[in-house]
Amino acid sequence: MNADELFTDIVKDIPINMFAVDVVIDKPHHVYAKIYKGSKKNKDLLSNEKLAQYLGLGSASNIIDASDEDLWPYSLDQIYSNDELVMKKGGLIIVPEIQVMSRQWEAFDAYSVKRPLYNEGKEIIGVEGISFVIKREPSKNIELSKHFMRLSEKQRRCLLLMMKGFHMRTIAKSLNVSERSAYYLHKRGMKQLGCQSFTKFVVDYHFLLRTEEEFVFNSSSKQQKID
Repeated sequence: MNADELFTDIVKDIPINMFAVDVVIDKPHHVYAKIYKGSKKNKDLLSNEKLAQYLGLGSASNIIDASDEDLWPYSLDQIYSNDELVMKKGGLIIVPEIQVMSRQWEAFDAYSVKRPLYNEGKEIIGVEGISFVIKREPSKNIELSKHFMRLSEKQRRCLLLMMKGFHMRTIAKSLNVSERSAYYLHKRGMKQLGCQSFTKFVVDYHFLLRTEEEFVFNSSSKQQKID
């Protein structure tokens, strides 16, 4: 399987009614697969050209056999924690990550969809995934935060829960409202923020997830699509 085929396959694994499908298709993405040889010891099996260019390595072939310690020396704790969760849960997760590129804390937000990598014997041996990256703009984030805080509390909670991947039925229950009301809160909030699509909302307001408790979506507990 090449990088493009892996990307398509992972997208198919995302529940059809989750915003992440549109997000990962619309935005430039990184594709990767890595095998673990014990705790915190891994090597890259497959990457795409966009990831190689992002890392300044020229070609995807230059990433093969590299470890996360080689590629992401300043982001290891977060990567290992997320990968360990993927392999332990045995299901797909959607998780915000911060990719630190240098000692000078040159950092970028990433939104990652990860799932276990299996061998022919159906044993989990690693992790494969896709990510899109957003450059951090602290001054813009402050202004966007002010806009977001002008929404009602229920609108803010609704949009954050959607960005974390929760289904409308679960959001409605959390807010103690009907599904129709939850849908209205989402649409009204988007309009007040000037976001024409949910993809734009995620791209603009993704940084808010860094202040929220990490959300993990386990594909083994998928909910039915809500029409």
